[in-house]
Amino acid sequence: MPKATLSRHMTGKNKIARVDTKFHGHVCALPEDVEAELVQHCLTLESMYFGMRVDDLRRLAFDIAEANQLEHGFNRESRMAGKKWYYAFMKRHPELSLRTPKATSMARAQGFNKERVQSFFQLLDKVYDEERLTPDRLFNMDETSLSTAQDGQTKIIAAKGKKRIGTMVSAERGESVTGVVCMSAAGFFIPPMLVFKRKRMKAEMTQCAPPGTVFSTQEKGWMSNEGFLEWLKHFIYVVKPTKEAKVVLILDGHATHVKNLAAIELARESGVRMISLPPHTTHKLQPLDFAFFSPVGTYYDEAMRKWIRSHVGRCVTTWQVSELFEEAYGRAAGVSVAVNGFKATGLWPLDVNVFSEADFAAACFTDIPPSNDAPSTAADPETSSSVMTSSSNQATGNTSSEAASVNETLQTVEPEPEADRQSSSVTSTAAAVPEASSSSSDTAFSSSVSPSTFYKTSRVHVKTISPLPVIELQEKKRRRKTQSTQAADVTSTPYKKKLESTPANRKRLTARKLLVDDLPAKAKRMTARVEAAHKTPQRKKKVKKGILKKQQSCKDASASCPCKVCGRIYGSTDDPRLTEDWFRCSGCHLWFHDTCAQLNGVFDDSEDENFTCAHCL
Repeated sequence: MPKATLSRHMTGKNKIARVDTKFHGHVCALPEDVEAELVQHCLTLESMYFGMRVDDLRRLAFDIAEANQLEHGFNRESRMAGKKWYYAFMKRHPELSLRTPKATSMARAQGFNKERVQSFFQLLDKVYDEERLTPDRLFNMDETSLSTAQDGQTKIIAAKGKKRIGTMVSAERGESVTGVVCMSAAGFFIPPMLVFKRKRMKAEMTQCAPPGTVFSTQEKGWMSNEGFLEWLKHFIYVVKPTKEAKVVLILDGHATHVKNLAAIELARESGVRMISLPPHTTHKLQPLDFAFFSPVGTYYDEAMRKWIRSHVGRCVTTWQVSELFEEAYGRAAGVSVAVNGFKATGLWPLDVNVFSEADFAAACFTDIPPSNDAPSTAADPETSSSVMTSSSNQATGNTSSEAASVNETLQTVEPEPEADRQSSSVTSTAAAVPEASSSSSDTAFSSSVSPSTFYKTSRVHVKTISPLPVIELQEKKRRRKTQSTQAADVTSTPYKKKLESTPANRKRLTARKLLVDDLPAKAKRMTARVEAAHKTPQRKKKVKKGILKKQQSCKDASASCPCKVCGRIYGSTDDPRLTEDWFRCSGCHLWFHDTCAQLNGVFDDSEDENFTCAHCL
């Protein structure tokens, strides 16, 4: 044994190896208790949606070593730890892994808080008990966008060292088609609906679509009030609910869903109970977002790449969307996908404990406490803005108790020195932050090694070097007073009455009532106008006189006869063409809407009121 080694053992100058302690290999740059604290810091930042990158971790390791005056071999020029240290650190702590995060907006981080989720589950519990719900009567509906250009690209095999690798796509910016999907908790899928951006539908665009698909057109290709009403009729036709055995339809709070009076009235009459999700929570509470749309998007891109490769020189357009969607929908729509989606979100079986404290951590750090004059938290369908008033309890009475309990937990994890107590404001904002491990970082350090052998001065903790993010309270700006939107039973009577009391709906209902009251007088005016037109001299053949006499004998038929094309009774309140004029055929004396007459007959060039249907031509 070398004399120097024996001398270090005798004088106790070894840092780790002692008489009763053996150590082999290189010494870690950071002690075990510091690494345990660093692991906890990484997990806490990740739960707050402020996760650390590899370079951030390496820089923080260097700063920790420098602040505590530890001997290390890190690069002082780049001021970060080496890659070998990073790989060894990840190997020593298998609870950590390098993951690709999903972009989450600030509104989603604020919206998914514990109080709002609990109130939503309480509403579901009440509805489930009232309806004695079974999984085959619980549905979730949502829309997705189907683009004619691939969203993402997968890795391909290419020559090593080549700088730029390309792949063929249809266009840089493609057109979008809206797909409406609905599934039940028992694994049953309703035939989808496709909404195209056009005015008239072509039969060629419906070919090779999933069986039972319904099609619609819209000027912008988005979901509208009329489009949702059309889909709801399709849903009722397939499911066939009754008022004795109602079905529950869970959907997001889009205006076409929760502010559509016609759809709400149809759902109430047909036995459909619509429940809206809390705003900005669909990424974790909606089964379709959680389990279905991601795989169907992947399969749709694969089908598009396959089509482009087999049709060289052609671009994917909206004419091929039905065919591509059929392949993707057939692969993604499965019983296990639907069942697991409802189970993972806690909707069936109903489980509020499916979310841990880590899922709500981001809301604790991004939520701004509302002022004392904040508006009421009652659900108001008039406004669609999301104001975080559901966490007002946390900002007043509950904050102190929760922060105190969390501070006690943090103090048990690691004792703070006097220098770190000045940053207590940072710690107080860490309400409801989950702990990655129940064991404290100080106890993780070997009891046989004294920390004084590592730290030349008092220890500087990780959160002092890299403090947790604290929200900055900005100056109060004057904003339009709005009330928060929450999860609601859209088909309930109080919600419907409140929706009808909004100024826009009140004006619409008043106009409809006046229009219905004026229908008899309008029918008389229309009949008189038609008679006056036929009494004018005609420049046609003499046979026209006989036709005119027949028309005059049917002057009062418009008040009771239906339209020959669409079958709507004149004056019916559910007629979408209620405000249009009616025309009577000069041959068969049947009545037509103005739009139906334009598409199914011709008008006399000399007099527009003289109409002949296509059957009588």
